Amino acid sequence: MDSKIISVDSRRKKPVYNKQLGVIFNGEDNLYDVLVDNLIKSSPTTKQCCDIYGSFLAGSGFTAQLVEETTGNLLEARGPEDLLNDVTDECKTQQGVWIHIGYNAAFEKVSHEVIPYEFCKLGKKDSKDYVGKIIMNPDGWDRLADKKKIKVYDTYNPRPEVIQAQVERDGGWDNYKGQILYFKLNNERGSYAESLVENCYMFSDTEANLGLHYNRMVRKGFKDAWILRHKKFDNKQKQQAFEKNVKMVYGNEHAGGVLMVEDEFSTENKETSKFQFDFLEDKTKADKYKHFEESSANFIRKAFFNIPPQILDFVQGKLGNTSGDDLRAAESLYNKATAKHRKKLERLFAELYRNYHLDINPSKDWTIGQYALMEDGTIEEDETAPSNNQE
Repeated sequence: MDSKIISVDSRRKKPVYNKQLGVIFNGEDNLYDVLVDNLIKSSPTTKQCCDIYGSFLAGSGFTAQLVEETTGNLLEARGPEDLLNDVTDECKTQQGVWIHIGYNAAFEKVSHEVIPYEFCKLGKKDSKDYVGKIIMNPDGWDRLADKKKIKVYDTYNPRPEVIQAQVERDGGWDNYKGQILYFKLNNERGSYAESLVENCYMFSDTEANLGLHYNRMVRKGFKDAWILRHKKFDNKQKQQAFEKNVKMVYGNEHAGGVLMVEDEFSTENKETSKFQFDFLEDKTKADKYKHFEESSANFIRKAFFNIPPQILDFVQGKLGNTSGDDLRAAESLYNKATAKHRKKLERLFAELYRNYHLDINPSKDWTIGQYALMEDGTIEEDETAPSNNQE
């Protein structure tokens, strides 16, 4: 799917409600979430920053000892830790997540399932600015999506009397679809969450286009461009034969480096040839590309709560002279930078498992442990200290 470039100004306007679809648009063309995914996938630094941020969101998992639910198929067993990973996978890119919640006849929660972010939209707000419906389409929301697949769900509300009324409306528990909770890490007053990519989308797009430029250069064999000026051919067949010969000389992939232009040559300049070549040299220096690469990567890093460079280098495997102490300090700094969002996730899980059909967390403590890059022993306690066998 394609989407228009993010417009910061358009996000400040009043949310657009589409009567035909029954949803509040997310972005100017209702494909904001798709644009975010496209930017992340096309920019290596943005993708890496998302993954690092997501790892620190999930931390080391829940610190409390959780009760495992018995199941006949261990491969299908899913607990709070699995749900935490699913939630952070969505939040790291979109800053929000849609969670379907199922109930039993005792009004207890029995299931939680994360829905792909691009599937769901908010329904119409009432006079009190409350959204009572979540609209889901597994086909997404582009022009080719099958609108017949749209399903309407009730917004999360765990009160027994509310659930009972919904069950009766749907014709019993067998027909009840459950509810959907929309959780946001930011933009609490807005309709939809705002991706962290929004703060660096131009630099993500710049990095993506740099990659496209490098790819084109390689496919051209690092050749500069030529303009091939030629006089008008007597017929179409001769022109096509000539263009075919040019492609054979340069190769189909490199033929894009030759621009053929029909031109009238001046006889006053005694130009008797039917062809003339003009050379277009790319004088862009490598240092300029390097500047754009490093600047873009730096701005992207800052958009994700200023990820310390040592952490990026650790993930890339380019630590150089970075010591274990430097990495530990960077790790601690980023754990503090992401602490507020982990707290929000802790409150989310406390609510998700409130009135769950199984007392899965007797302590009721949903604290998420801090993330540790070095917990696998990749880096020793102090790489800069000499070993015992050194003189």
